[in-house]
Amino acid sequence: MCPQEESPERDHVVAVTGSPQLMRRMNRSQVLSTLRTRGPMSRPAISKATGLSKITVDAVATELLNEDRVTETPEPPTGSPGRRARLLSFREDSAHVAVVDIGATRARVAVSDLSGTLVAQEQVDLIGVATGAEVLDMVRAALQRAIVAANLENSEIRALCIATPGIVDPTTQRVTLAPQLPDWDDIDLVAEMSFLGDCPIHIENEVHLAVVGEQWRGAARGCDDVAYVHLGFGVGLGIVKSGKLIRGARGGAGEIGYLPLVGLDTEATEGRRGRFETLVGGAAYQRAAQKLIESGGGRSLVNAAGGDRQRVDAALIYRHAEAGDPEAVAIVEPLLAYTAAGIASVISILDPSLVIIGGGISRAGSWMLERLTQLLNELTPLTTDLLLAGLGDDAVLIGACRRAIDACEHELLDLTR
Repeated sequence: MCPQEESPERDHVVAVTGSPQLMRRMNRSQVLSTLRTRGPMSRPAISKATGLSKITVDAVATELLNEDRVTETPEPPTGSPGRRARLLSFREDSAHVAVVDIGATRARVAVSDLSGTLVAQEQVDLIGVATGAEVLDMVRAALQRAIVAANLENSEIRALCIATPGIVDPTTQRVTLAPQLPDWDDIDLVAEMSFLGDCPIHIENEVHLAVVGEQWRGAARGCDDVAYVHLGFGVGLGIVKSGKLIRGARGGAGEIGYLPLVGLDTEATEGRRGRFETLVGGAAYQRAAQKLIESGGGRSLVNAAGGDRQRVDAALIYRHAEAGDPEAVAIVEPLLAYTAAGIASVISILDPSLVIIGGGISRAGSWMLERLTQLLNELTPLTTDLLLAGLGDDAVLIGACRRAIDACEHELLDLTR
């Protein structure tokens, strides 16, 4: 497991020279950054942590209080006699960001403060939506509703992060290879969401943001080398290496749905989906179940689906497999073997400290995880912890919050270093 990171006893202090304006900004930056990461703190404690004089800290604190960037309150009672110190705190609600998570069947939007607390959320159903233009209209309307619900104006949104299926070019931010959504290839989401005015807009692959979310608030917290394997109808990989998100030269890092898995008896790909995704994604479970039903089997699965064979999906199959249904186990075992082969490839290339399993199929839980662990132990001698995602469906949205907050932090904290 990855250790939790500890804050240093004292911030790194850099001696600078320059104009009074530059010095003032540097001082503000140090105080704000210290309060953001280590607050609440008293003024003497800030002085000690930053190396700034008490007079300078007092001047900066007064300025920030007047701007509502920080608050100052008495410290909680300690039971000891004497005057209580007053503590300065960074105001996490002094600015807000917006996030959008566009998936194959739904879109979620939210407004967040600088702590990642969601102050407003909206969701729209995308099932049956025929065009990309319709998707965009629904997302824009939902985002506008969320901004209003948060009692904000569009101009008060300091950054927007959009999570999308497909490959996002890191230079142009255009999306390609997104078969899950109609008319989505080469879409310019920055231009399409420009109704927010001058707000910086950042587009990221959804699985890339999921690993960011898990590292920030989920099962990978404190871990600098993480591989997040998304198993749903789509299959993908998010990579954090040495604490940094890996996107690749053209944004395609982690597109494991296209792994050829040489040596396996793989099926033909479906449309533009890759071989590995076709082999182990959610549709593979439905295909295997339909094949079983057509041969006269799977009666318990169909009964559990209320007689509707089309409703026999991966979730239902895994519930029956865990209960010992031999037909369900017979469906699951080969698909898990293929899944383990793909994960073993990831481990062999990246040697991560931790592999997180997320996506809809991860809801199969510990029963699935135990079998994957056994299979991986047979496939690779490399030791890697395997865990289920801690944030579930929220991983992408939380990762998008982290990305949006990072995007506006330079300006908000007056960072000049």
